[in-house]
Order: sequence, then C-alpha cells, then structure tokens
Amino acid sequence: MAGSSGYQADGPSRDVYLQRPSPQDPTDTGLTEVQLAVKPKPFLSAALSFKENHKMEPRIETKAAFTVAGLNYHGKNENNDLPGLWQQFLPRFKEIQHLVEPYQCYGVCGAVEEDGRFRYLAGFEIEDESELPEGLETWQVPQQTYAVFPCTLATIGDAYNFAFQTWLPGSDYEHVATPDFEYYPPGTEPEEEMYVYIPVRAKN
Repeated sequence: MAGSSGYQADGPSRDVYLQRPSPQDPTDTGLTEVQLAVKPKPFLSAALSFKENHKMEPRIETKAAFTVAGLNYHGKNENNDLPGLWQQFLPRFKEIQHLVEPYQCYGVCGAVEEDGRFRYLAGFEIEDESELPEGLETWQVPQQTYAVFPCTLATIGDAYNFAFQTWLPGSDYEHVATPDFEYYPPGTEPEEEMYVYIPVRAKN
C-alpha cells in the first residue's frame, strides 16, 4: 500500500500502546497504534504545487523558428509509451551533430488524429540537419507565439488540461494548429520545473 499512497518514509516509526493486554485474559492482545513519519513523494508535492498555483497567468512568448532532431513516436500512448521513447533516445544524444545546447530537450507534439493517434518527437534543437544519425528525423517548428505554462514531469497532464480546459476559454487568445512542445532545460530532474508551450494568437 505504501508504494501507491503517494507518501514516503521521513523518520523513525513508533508504537503507542493505547491499551495494554489484560493479565487476567491470555487472549487479550491489547491495542497498539503504529505511527509512521511520512512526507509526500516528490511527484505528489509537484502536483499539489501546480494545483495551488494554477490561477497564475502563463507567460506569453514569441519564439523564432527552430529545428529539432530526435526519435519519432506515432501512437496513442496507451501504454505510457513516451517515457520509454525518451529512455531509448537519450543515450543517442552524442550521435547528434550541431547541437544548439547539449542536454536541452524538446518533446514536440503534433495534432491528434481522428483515431486518437498523434506524432511526438523526443529530441534536441540543432543548427544544421546534415550528418543526421540513422533512425532519427528532424521536425521544423515554425515561428510562433506561445502561452508558456511551468510544470514538472509529474504535472504535464495538469498543465495541458488547465491550458485547454480552463485558461484558453477565458483568455484573450485562441489555439493555433501548429505543434505544441515540452521544453526541458539542461539537467532537468523529475521534480524540477520545465515548461509546456501552447501555440496561440490573439482573438480578433
């Protein structure tokens, strides 16, 4: 149960004897309370943090066109496939030439198709498409204005849901049908801040 509770141990445990066994009754085991010191796991803290701050306005940013080289996925992510894609791709980063910034990652997401599938590219920004390693491909991300939502690996879903279901309907912006993407600053750890970029334009 502890593994799925969202909490982890944070100090020693203790037993509190609320009722000692009766010496007259050998079947009486008394009543003991076991108290465990715990704290939320990092992913739970991150999720709570996002929900507590979800009313904050995103940053609006215009980003120049750029090119991402990486490993492509096409599917519905029904089996949580994207983490496996990253695990497969990241060891290959040394094969990629002309990186703009080592360890700076992008997860670029195409439009959802009628059958629920979508394309996703786990990759790095590059300056030159030549010498592309076998099995990798490049995507061109056009110049675009974005609403930028900070989150963590654990709260990407929360960020997307808030952006499309809460923020966009009540904002002065509308969604643009170009790729959105996740931006992972160099050295991003699971509990650290990363960003979801949603393409938008001002409503007429």
